[in-house]
Formats: sequence, structure tokens, C-alpha cells
Amino acid sequence: MATEPTRDDDWTESIRERYQTHATTGAEDALQAVADAVGEFVAPPQPSDWEPELGGEQPPGLSAEFDVQIDAGTITSNEFDVESVRTAANELFETLQLLATGVDAISAAGDAATADAGSALFDGIRLLQLDVDRFEQTVVDSLPERLATAAKSTLDRIKDKVKRAVGSLWNTLFAHTTLDNWQVSGGIGTTLPGFTGNVTLALTFD
Repeated sequence: MATEPTRDDDWTESIRERYQTHATTGAEDALQAVADAVGEFVAPPQPSDWEPELGGEQPPGLSAEFDVQIDAGTITSNEFDVESVRTAANELFETLQLLATGVDAISAAGDAATADAGSALFDGIRLLQLDVDRFEQTVVDSLPERLATAAKSTLDRIKDKVKRAVGSLWNTLFAHTTLDNWQVSGGIGTTLPGFTGNVTLALTFD
């Protein structure tokens, strides 16, 4: 005989559903914010013809013709290594697209994320950090020193958005894994709300 859901069951399910919804929406918005910021930095001549939207079948791409925008100034293509910057930007866009797909996949996996979806999203977080570091270094190396210095403040703003996106992706992982999938202990690691100092996170996908 089936057991009727209790009030505690309803409460537990309501919290889980709200947390999962907030985490998923937050991650999608944060990834879009990174894409938008990069898209404003490496700007095609006709922005209306190019939108760094996430969630489509193909990742957003940067054509061979574009400028770099630093605050109110425009750096034209003859002042930097266009191909290197384009390649680094497109790889970053592709990773953002893959992460958006990963957020959808882990959300669809239900209350307990599948091993493949969870570990892939974990790898995607590390890939995003690698790609944004490469993008920053490529831009700095491609610009003349005076322009590279000016670009760093804009790149720092992009990195701040990446940091927020990574935090949102962690929330997505936590929201879709059960307590026996991960452990928290003291030490040097990621700061979590409710914990004093830094903590070490150990995720297990099996």
C-alpha cells in the first residue's frame, strides 16, 4: 500500500524545487552575462547582426572582421592580432555554450544528477577558467603595451562576471546532487555561505 505524502515531504520537495529553479536560472543568466560582456569587448562592425545568445544549436561565433572596445574607445583590427583574439574569443564562447547545455542536462537529470552530467559540468567549470585566462593573455599579448594596459580594466570586469558564473555553476551542481554525493571539510578551498573561512569540497559522481 502506497504511503501518502506527509507535510514534511511536501516541504522538502518545495525547497528542493525552488533551489533547483533558482540555481538553474542563476547559472544561465550568469553565463549569458559573460557572453554579453565578451561580445561588447570584441565588437563586430554591425552589432545588430550578431547576438551572443546562449542555448541555440550553434555557439555564438566571431567573424573575421571585428574591433576591440575599451571603455569609449575603439581599437581597429590593424592594431592587434585579429586571428589570435578571434580564436580565443570563439573558444570562450563555445565553452559558455557547452556549459549552458550542461546546465540544461544536469537540471533534466532530476534530484540526483547522473555521473556523466555532474562530472562533465565539473570539468566545464575548470575549462571556463582556463579559457578566460587564455583569452585575457591573448588580448594582452596582441595589443600594444599602451592599449593592453587600458584593456586590463575591461578584462577584469569580464573576469568578475566569470567568477560569478562559476559560483552559480557550483550552486547548480549542489542543487542537483544528493548529500551523499559530496563532502565538506575544513581547509583551503572554496568559501561557502554558513562556513567560517575556507572549506574543501569533495564531489563524488557514481
